[in-house]
Amino acid sequence: MPQKDKIELYRSIKAPEQLRERVLSLEAPKHNRRAFRTLVAAAAAFAVIAASALGFMGYSDVDVLSGGAEIGGEPASVLTYNESARMRACTHTPIDLEVEVNAETVITAPGADKIMVYDSESDGFLPEQSSVTVNGSSRIVWNVYDFSLSGEENYLLFETLGRTQKYILETNEDGYTLRLEK
Repeated sequence: MPQKDKIELYRSIKAPEQLRERVLSLEAPKHNRRAFRTLVAAAAAFAVIAASALGFMGYSDVDVLSGGAEIGGEPASVLTYNESARMRACTHTPIDLEVEVNAETVITAPGADKIMVYDSESDGFLPEQSSVTVNGSSRIVWNVYDFSLSGEENYLLFETLGRTQKYILETNEDGYTLRLEK
């Protein structure tokens, strides 16, 4: 049988009119809207809980590194410039840090301590200040003055999106360590 004849034969097959009317009169099944709304509400509640949990778990928009090593809850050694004879005569301890932030962050050094931010355009550091604002990746030098004489805690405060993180400087027999206060 040629192909054309097969097509015509196929098109000539018709359902009985009574069956056709019955099929066309059937309504499409209704989706259960209540179940769908409940599912959407549950998904929204889960999203809110998950977002809150991330906030309580200490999710941070701030990463502080020294010598490529990230500073966290455990004390980590930090790089200082006190190794040279010229720097030993200084009245402060300069601590080199790399800061990576996802949003505008204010870094504050309390007391006499100062912070200098590296400016890539001038290929040098901006004048030291008690408080600086950074965004993105930045190199800073934290000048700690009178560390051995103050008897007080030396620390940096990082304020990002309403959250504050405190990095505390400590001394030990090997030099200086910095840790994130939990």
